[in-house]
Amino acid sequence: MPAQYAAVAARAAHRCEYCDHFTVSVRGDTVDQRILDLAIYGVTPVGRATIAALHMNSSAQLNARRWWAAIGLFP
Repeated sequence: MPAQYAAVAARAAHRCEYCDHFTVSVRGDTVDQRILDLAIYGVTPVGRATIAALHMNSSAQLNARRWWAAIGLFP
């Protein structure tokens, strides 16, 4: 993604409410109670651009969210 789009998305996201632009998918395994997916999805163009620019659903971010959820810090 070109840098100018990331800058526009970041500025726009600061002026708006988080919940207006993003939603979290929490999907788990009912057999062993593990959380499998904590992806963040953009529900607006600003949200989608922010997620893409910041790589918010990279494997490192998803792993971190699993740990945070396990200790009650996310979502």
